Amino acid sequence: MLIILGGFLGSGRKILSRKIAERHGLYFYTIADKKLHSFSVAKDGAIHERIQRAKTDDMRMRIYGRAIAEFPRLRKMYPDVILEDVFHRARPREYFIAEAQKYFDNVIFVWIESDEASVADRLALMKKKGLIDSIETSLHRRRRSMENFEELKPGTLSFYHTKSDDRAAERLWDLIMKHAGDSE
Repeated sequence: MLIILGGFLGSGRKILSRKIAERHGLYFYTIADKKLHSFSVAKDGAIHERIQRAKTDDMRMRIYGRAIAEFPRLRKMYPDVILEDVFHRARPREYFIAEAQKYFDNVIFVWIESDEASVADRLALMKKKGLIDSIETSLHRRRRSMENFEELKPGTLSFYHTKSDDRAAERLWDLIMKHAGDSE
């Protein structure tokens, strides 16, 4: 089974996917490793890594293609995998799901949603942990993704939560398992 979580920056999709992976023995696959990385050296000698953001659907599809190329090996090594990304654009999202279905028997896509206050709390925590440089920049990226969002197919699973805690992860897991049972 492959579980795919989509959602805007700050929706809690990464926290939820990690919690589900840890609690239920799934492999957490990170698409972020497939994105283009650049490094720079500051005057003080510190090395800074920058992940280049995909700005076009073609760039997103190239990144997703790198992930898909690993699916044959991934499927052999792990029966159940969970991954997350924004997936806000229809063509790259549908391409990724269609290709994933060639390798995994059961592919479940869930769109993760959260209220703005919870998003702000998550972004503040990410800033504190050094995962993002700026809350303002992250909010700008989130707004841009929302402006460029292309509708999900009718019937797409959606999960709303405010806290990315264990209870939310279990509620999401229950939704996924119900759908997995319905689609078999």
